[in-house]
Amino acid sequence: MAGDHFSWGEIGGAARPPQAGGLRHFEHQFYNRGKGLWAEERERLKLPALVDTGRHAGRSRVEYRSTTLALGWHLLHRDFFVTMLQASWLQPAYYAEQACSVVVEQLTPFIILASWIAALYLTIYLSFGFLWWLVVRYYPGCVYGATTYSETFVFAIVTQMTIGYGNTGPQKCWAAAWLICIQGIGNVLLNAVVLGLMFAKVASPKYRAHSIYISDSAVIARRDGILKFMFRVADVRRTQVIEPKVKAFLYTWGEGRYTAEGEFIPVRCEPLDLAYIDGMLLLPLIIEHTIDERSPLCGHTYDSLAAMHAEVVVTFEATTEASRAIAARPLWSCLPAHVSALLSLPPLPIQMGNPFYARQSYLAQEISWGGQFVEIINKPPAGEEQPQYTVTLDRVADTYPSQMLDITARIYLYRWRPADWCRAHPTQPSFSLHALECGYKKGNDKLHLRLPQEVVHTIGPGSPLASWLEPGGLSEDADSEIVVVLQCYLYQTSQNRMRQRTYRVGSHVRYGFNFASCVRPPVESR
Repeated sequence: MAGDHFSWGEIGGAARPPQAGGLRHFEHQFYNRGKGLWAEERERLKLPALVDTGRHAGRSRVEYRSTTLALGWHLLHRDFFVTMLQASWLQPAYYAEQACSVVVEQLTPFIILASWIAALYLTIYLSFGFLWWLVVRYYPGCVYGATTYSETFVFAIVTQMTIGYGNTGPQKCWAAAWLICIQGIGNVLLNAVVLGLMFAKVASPKYRAHSIYISDSAVIARRDGILKFMFRVADVRRTQVIEPKVKAFLYTWGEGRYTAEGEFIPVRCEPLDLAYIDGMLLLPLIIEHTIDERSPLCGHTYDSLAAMHAEVVVTFEATTEASRAIAARPLWSCLPAHVSALLSLPPLPIQMGNPFYARQSYLAQEISWGGQFVEIINKPPAGEEQPQYTVTLDRVADTYPSQMLDITARIYLYRWRPADWCRAHPTQPSFSLHALECGYKKGNDKLHLRLPQEVVHTIGPGSPLASWLEPGGLSEDADSEIVVVLQCYLYQTSQNRMRQRTYRVGSHVRYGFNFASCVRPPVESR
């Protein structure tokens, strides 16, 4: 149709102005963005989200507040160990944001925790040194060889570390005895907590989730003719994860809804059914969700998802691979065989598998409509000495534009009737209309315009063009016209488009000819 211009920008959202949620304001290339673009856009546009993306991908952004309950003290009092383990002031990211230092940002969680523990022990030594100084001052004779604070400070360290007394030590005094008892019990409890924190911090399986890459962009496009929501998952470690499970949920706000009992529910959470996931995860996978009449995404467009503040939350759950068990060498291996067999023990595992969890979310602006993920799996070249498959991890979230149209094709034959017949039948139309079957009415064929494609009508005994198979049949239809109509539905803008082309049989139809090939593989195009 004249004046009906089509561009990929309408598919990708690039034609929208920034205030309408378009992508024209991006400094990055839309389809080749690199990692972290959406985190910058969320911060710049002040977009609310349930889950973080970018460097802090998976972290919950939901903040719990209470006017009657001191939530921090409640968690510290009721869940001390986990609260201390997950305290923000123990995380390297906290210091990176506060100090804006690259060096601090690269510190490991173990070093940060060790620094705080060292500061804690130093504080305890200083505190007990002060208490021993008070004992020396107000209870003369309880501690020999100590008169100043520096001496009592060293005495506190010696007592807590159980090094052994030398020139300074306690004497027969109840004040010194009780203080030694308190310091000893406190030291045992403190060591137990510190060792538990250190071990849990170092051996926490959550760090295994850092090697799971979930693309920070998703696409809605057709695959095998079916509309699907897709994102990519990759495991960069060579160790295998056990029973990986990927789940996706659609959170929508909008105006909320009321139940049959009158209860108001402000947010709606609906699961998205995902296709099978390869349990090996040897190569990056594109996880698919089919958008059909059962899908919560059915009927939605970019505008409707943005208006409802929709967010798709993706979770990845798996278990770390358990270390290989080893057999403990028994102390009685030198005994006779029949005795050692009775005393033998089963193999002892070094470490059992632990579950871990990764998470990612996508806002409406972060879903590429009509895009496809860039291919990142590379085959080894022929003749390589040590061939290896490689994965370009830098482009795990990059996309490129693809067809986002639902297209049907129809072909019509207009046969003009003779002038004598038209004069004899003035009330009848001057032409006869025949539909030429090309497979799309019954849905047997799929028309994909990623590359040029031929639309075929088979001329058989039941075809309106059956007379062309006989000599002179084509000449009889020389004045007839063939009209090809393409109708498509653009999912991004929810608009219908139509293209039409008319061919005169006598001048445009080539009998016995084939179309020349115009598509060549990339290898032949170099």
